[in-house]
Amino acid sequence: MRRVSSNRVGSTGAGPSSVKKEPISLPGPPPGFGLLVEKDQEEKEDNEDDPF
Repeated sequence: MRRVSSNRVGSTGAGPSSVKKEPISLPGPPPGFGLLVEKDQEEKEDNEDDPF
């Protein structure tokens, strides 16, 4: 049964294509995205300090 399931994943072609996409997304967010996250965090901290 295990062999059949592994063969199905390989025969569909979706498995290998998804594996190729994963390494590209692993390094992290696109350049500049980290800066946006940091700005959002700073804004949240500023909003907590400011009464308005």
